[in-house]
Amino acid sequence: MQTQSKPKTNTPSRQMRVRANIVLSVLLIVGFLGLNVRLGYLQLVNGEYYQKRALSQQLSDTPIYAKRGSIYDRNGKALVQSATAYTVILSPNLIEDDDETQRALIADRLSAILDMDREEIYQKTCKDSQYEVIKRRIENDQAEQVRAFIDENKISSLTLADDNKRYYPQGNIASQVLGFTGTDNQGLYGIEKYYDQYLTGVNGRVVAARNAVGDDMPDSYETYIEAQDGYDLYLTIDYTIQSLLEKYLEKIYTEYQVKQSVTGIIMDVNTGEILAMSSKPDFDLEDPFTVSDAQALLRLEEYTAGTEEYSTALANERERMWQNKAITMTYEPGSTFKTLVAASALEEGLVTLDEHFNCSGSITVADRRIRCTKTHGSEDFVHALMNSCNPVFVTMGLRLGTDTFREYFEAFGLMEKTGIDLPGEQKSVYHDESAFGEVELAISSFGQTFKVTPIQMITAVAAATNGGTLVQPHLVRQMVDADGNVVKSYGTTEKRQVISEEVSQQLCQMMEQVVETGTAKNAYVAGYRVAGKTGTSEKTETRNPETGRIEEVVASMVAVAPADNPQVAILILADEPGVSMRSGGTVAGPAISGILSEILPYLGVEPVFSEEEQANMDVSVPDLTGGTVEEAEKRLKRLNLKVDIRGDGENVISQIPKKGSEMPKNGTVILYTDSDAEIKQATVPKLIGLTPAEATRALNNAGLNIKFNGISSGSGTLKVYEQSVQQGEKVDEGTIITVSVRAEASTE
Repeated sequence: MQTQSKPKTNTPSRQMRVRANIVLSVLLIVGFLGLNVRLGYLQLVNGEYYQKRALSQQLSDTPIYAKRGSIYDRNGKALVQSATAYTVILSPNLIEDDDETQRALIADRLSAILDMDREEIYQKTCKDSQYEVIKRRIENDQAEQVRAFIDENKISSLTLADDNKRYYPQGNIASQVLGFTGTDNQGLYGIEKYYDQYLTGVNGRVVAARNAVGDDMPDSYETYIEAQDGYDLYLTIDYTIQSLLEKYLEKIYTEYQVKQSVTGIIMDVNTGEILAMSSKPDFDLEDPFTVSDAQALLRLEEYTAGTEEYSTALANERERMWQNKAITMTYEPGSTFKTLVAASALEEGLVTLDEHFNCSGSITVADRRIRCTKTHGSEDFVHALMNSCNPVFVTMGLRLGTDTFREYFEAFGLMEKTGIDLPGEQKSVYHDESAFGEVELAISSFGQTFKVTPIQMITAVAAATNGGTLVQPHLVRQMVDADGNVVKSYGTTEKRQVISEEVSQQLCQMMEQVVETGTAKNAYVAGYRVAGKTGTSEKTETRNPETGRIEEVVASMVAVAPADNPQVAILILADEPGVSMRSGGTVAGPAISGILSEILPYLGVEPVFSEEEQANMDVSVPDLTGGTVEEAEKRLKRLNLKVDIRGDGENVISQIPKKGSEMPKNGTVILYTDSDAEIKQATVPKLIGLTPAEATRALNNAGLNIKFNGISSGSGTLKVYEQSVQQGEKVDEGTIITVSVRAEASTE
C-alpha cells in the first residue's frame, strides 16, 4: 500500500521571515533618516525663513507714525503744521499662496481708489513680505473708501495706519527757508532738512497676535509702543516782516523784468536773528515739484517732453526754484563793499572824514586805467562814499595793502561760511594770495573780481554798523517738545570784534549821508535816519566775446536803520534786471524805502521829523459831515487844507476825500451841502515819467489831489514811476492819487 504525500504550502520559512524583517527595518530606518535629514534641513538651512512665515501669520506689526514737529514764526504764528493722514499697508504673507482672486481684487480696487498703477499694487501682493507700503499720507475721503473695501471683503492683509501730512497755514511764505519733506516725511530742503532729526520724532508700533483664521486676538495679546512726536521750532522769522519783504521782491522781479532772481534779507544787526529772507521766483510748498515761473516754463519749452534732455532741464529748473539764493548765490557785491573798505581804512587810521581827494574821472594802477562813473573833482572822504567814487576807494585799498586788506576781508567773515542754520550754504570765491597783486587789490577795493554770498555781505555790514561786532546769523530761536517744554534756546553768538565802536559810528554817519543826498537817496524814509549804500556790479561772465561788453549786472543795496542806533539791516539784490535803468539805487532803493517805512513803526521805532519834514507831512482828513460849512472851513484851515464847497446848504452832507484819508497840506477837500449837487468825475492823466512838480500841476488841473510815496529830499532828477490809479480811469473829483517817486539818475 502506497503512502500518499502531504500537499506543499506557501508558509514562509523562518529564514524568509528574518529576511523580510530585515528589509522592513532597513526601509523604516532609511525613511526615518530621510525625515530627519529633511527636518534638519528645514530647521538649520531654512529655519529662519519658516519661522518668519509662522510669525507673520501669527503676529501683526502696525507702525504708529510720530507727528512731525510744527514750525512757527517768532510770535507763534503757525507756518508749517502736520495734519492727520493715513498710510495704506499691505501684509502679502497673510494672503494664501494660491489665492489669485484676492490678489486681483486688492490690485483692482486699490488702484481705482488711490489712483495708482494696478500692476504696481499687484506685484506687491505677490511679495514674500509682512510689510509693504501701498501709499503714504492719503486724505480722509480715500481712507474711508479703503476702510469700506476692507470691511466689505474681510481683507485681513490690509491695514490703515495713522500718519501725518505737512500743510501750510500761511501759504508759500518763506518757502525756500522752510523747505519741504519727501514721501517718507524726511526733510529735503531748508529748515525741514537742517533740523530733520529734531522734527521727525520716533515712530511707535502695535504688535498684535492673530488666531488661526487671521483675526486679531484680545488686547491682552497686544504690545503697544507709543510714538514720540518731533520737536516744534520757533523761528526768528517775523511773519509780518517776511510778507512785506516778499511783496516788494515780487514787485521788483516783475517790474524790472529780472532774468535770474531777486533776493532779500532783513536781519537784526545786534543779535544775528533773521527777521525775513526770501528769493523770487520761489515755489508752491503744497506742490514743490511743479515749476510755475513763467520764465522757467519758457526755457522748458525749448525741449521735447519725455526726452532725457527735458528731464535734465526740468531737474535743473526745480533745483533753481528750491535754492535759497540768500545762502547759495555768489555775486560780486560792487560798491556796497565800499562800506567795508571805508571801515577798514578808518580803523587803521589811514584816512580821516575830512581828508580831501581829487577825482579826475579815473586812476591808473600799474598798467591799468580804472575809470569812475564821472569826474567828481575835489571831495572829502564822506562825499567820496556819497558819490561812490572809484578812484578814492582804489586809493584806500592801496593804502591798506594786500595783507591788511585780506586780514579785514577775513575778519568781516568773508573768507568763511557764516554758519547759518540752513543746509547748502556756499562760501566766497576770493583770490589766492599768490595771485593777489596791486591791480587785483585796486579793483577789489570797489567790490569786483571776487564773490560773496548775500548772507555773508549783510552779516559783514551788520558788524560794521552795530558797534563793530561780527555775530552769527541764525533762524531758530527755540526748540519745544510736545508738552511745551523748551528743549533748547538759540541766542546770539558773537565771533569777534572787527572794528571799534567809534569807527562804526563814523561809518553809519557816512552811510546816512549817502541816503540823504547821495546814490542811495531812493531809500529815504521821512522821520527815520536811514544809512545805506548802493551797488551795481558787472557780471564778468556775461562779457560778449565779439564786442567785449559786459551785458548783465547785479543791482543791489544794503541799508541799516536807525542810523544813530542801528537795529535792522536790509539787503536787496536783483540778478540781471532786464530794463535800461538798472542801478542798485533805482532798482532796490524804492523797495528798501517802502519796507523800512512799514517795519520801523512795527518794531516800535519812533519817528523824529525834521522841520522840513513836518512842513511837508500829510494830514488826516477829519469827518466834516453833519457840521456846518463854517465849522468845516475853520477846521480845514487849521490843517492847512483848502476847501471847495458844492451846493447852497448850510450843513455838510458828504465830502471827498473821505474821513481818515491821508493827504498833503494845501490839498483840496470838496464839501457837498446839497443832496442835488452833482458829483463830478475827473479823468486821471498820465503821471509816469513826470517830475513831482509836473505831476502836481497835472492832477490839480484835473481837479484831483496828489500824495507822494517816495523820497522828498536830496538832489538829482526825480520822476514818477508808479501811480495808484491808471491813466484814463474816471474817478470822483477830489480823489487822492498816490504817486511813487524815485531818482532815476543814480551813480554807484
